[in-house]
Amino acid sequence: MPLAAIPVALTSSSAPDRVPTDRMKFSELYVISSLGFVGAFTIGLANGAMRGLIPLAGIRFGLSKASVATLMSLIVLGGVVFQWPTGWLSDRMDRRKVIALTSLMLLASSVALYFVAMRSQNLLFAISFVFGGMSLVLYPLCAAHTNNRVDSGDRIQAIATLLLLLGVGAAIGPLLGALTMDWFGSRSVFLFIAGVLALFLVFALFRIYDGEAVPTEDRSRFEPVILDPRVEVDESRMSV
Repeated sequence: MPLAAIPVALTSSSAPDRVPTDRMKFSELYVISSLGFVGAFTIGLANGAMRGLIPLAGIRFGLSKASVATLMSLIVLGGVVFQWPTGWLSDRMDRRKVIALTSLMLLASSVALYFVAMRSQNLLFAISFVFGGMSLVLYPLCAAHTNNRVDSGDRIQAIATLLLLLGVGAAIGPLLGALTMDWFGSRSVFLFIAGVLALFLVFALFRIYDGEAVPTEDRSRFEPVILDPRVEVDESRMSV
């Protein structure tokens, strides 16, 4: 460990300025970006249930351990593949509409997974790829939308609050999803995710109707996030 500090001690670069670490109040963030606020919590609910319960559901409705591993790998791979086209699109049109479209696709793929889960393994894998892409791209879309709504000096505090909301949702999601599975069967985890996304989609459509889009020239650039939604600051944009 002491040897690892030598290259850092020898550098001629100055230390970066200390950045504020306090998070923004929930009420303040909601006023600034209600779609980002609700979106972060919703994504936490959905993705918490996805990561915690889909492997269990897969085992319960007859998948082998290898098939469950393949299923989860395809979900993550979908998240990797869909980040760039979705981000490219969101940089060029109203990001709220991209969020709504992504939510709709996640809702549709969740319902489709419910119906094919016990019928066709190949279809299950194919739809899971799209499902993973949509589920893992929603948080960075909401974070980028929030970045467009806050002052540059407040972005770290805003993202800190988004991460807290994401974490709260991720803690509650598996509990609610597990209760749904106990009441309605193993496949109903997909219906739980679909229900959560349906409510969020209605809210997103309301925000599109009720508010104005951020002008294209004022939008921050979308940055991919797969599984680690921490932030780093740049002089010209926020990476999430």
